[in-house]
Amino acid sequence: MDAEIPGKPPIVSAGNKPAAASTSSFIGAECLPKESSEQARDAWTINFTFLLTGVSEQNDLSALYRAAVSGVTLTALSKFAQSVDMLSSDSMLIKLIGLSGRTIRCRLKIPHERLSSDQSARAIRGALLLDQAVKVIGSLELAEEWMLKPSIGLDGGKPIDLLENSIGGQLVSDLLTRLEYGVYQ
Repeated sequence: MDAEIPGKPPIVSAGNKPAAASTSSFIGAECLPKESSEQARDAWTINFTFLLTGVSEQNDLSALYRAAVSGVTLTALSKFAQSVDMLSSDSMLIKLIGLSGRTIRCRLKIPHERLSSDQSARAIRGALLLDQAVKVIGSLELAEEWMLKPSIGLDGGKPIDLLENSIGGQLVSDLLTRLEYGVYQ
């Protein structure tokens, strides 16, 4: 369930499962309730779509479209990749946006440079799917594990592998929706 705290970016409840340990160093005061504690870290995780775009409402497709057209900054993409363990490898970044980790690191010398509209849209789609997976599955750690394992609902494919194009992304989103409503146990 989405929750908003005045003056803070929107956050998504991560259920009873703790967030991945590697994200704890990235989650700062700007992403947690003011009374941040270990218990708060266990109960909350960042909103990846907001992190990339600054758009607080994930259902505002017009705002997300405008963010993609104007381009996601490499700084935002870097923060997103650092906050998600499965995006730490270059091959995952290639799948997500079509740029290798090496290219991104070289381009980070100009941190306010923006990705192309297509690359931005792919990154935003990945963030939306990760936000959806965290919401449905219960924690970032479990969502990442799920994204990396073969799924019967995807004909044995790994959800992360399907993010290479929009049709695969839609398949992953549809499966998450079915899981949310209990169609697949």
